[in-house]
Amino acid sequence: MARQRDLELNTFDRYVKQSDRLVLEAYSSCEVPLGCGGAILRWIDPRQSIPLVIYRDFGDRGGKVFIDGALHERPRLDLAPGSHVIALVFDSLDIALTFRLLLEYDKSHAVPSSRAKLPNARLATADDSRWYGTSSAPSGEWLTDTRDVEGWVSLRAMPPPTRSKDRWADHRLEKIPSIGMTSKPGTVWVRRVFTLDGETGSIT
Repeated sequence: MARQRDLELNTFDRYVKQSDRLVLEAYSSCEVPLGCGGAILRWIDPRQSIPLVIYRDFGDRGGKVFIDGALHERPRLDLAPGSHVIALVFDSLDIALTFRLLLEYDKSHAVPSSRAKLPNARLATADDSRWYGTSSAPSGEWLTDTRDVEGWVSLRAMPPPTRSKDRWADHRLEKIPSIGMTSKPGTVWVRRVFTLDGETGSIT
């Protein structure tokens, strides 16, 4: 007759991963190419990197988003803890610059049974004297330099961006403050330095 301890060794519990540091996420077949009914599970360690999503509302003005000098045309990215620069390059338009943007961790993918504390990473546009813009072509390493740059002005609160044609807008941006600056027709450059904390999962 098998001893009780032998039976315990052969239970499925020995294969269950438990962690107070790792967050388990689940992605459905609608978000990844898995085929009907598929799903992907992945563990993330906030001390190594945090998956973030970029939501943006530029209205009729075209614009590009860079993080640490890399162009991000897709909304999702993984970002390691540390200091970073988010930079925006806006197309010329004969109206004042106004936009709103949100960079955050999407908690909807976290598995409810995860024991780890979820990251609360969130960076939104705000009239807080930390977003800077210029209508003069910048020089130097402005896309990646985390130090202050000279000749840029602090962006202020502005009315929400407008569109000449109605189109779908993400509801997450409805309560995000719009910021901008009075600008002549021409390209406008914007930047904001931030720090992602791997221990708390927050952005400052």
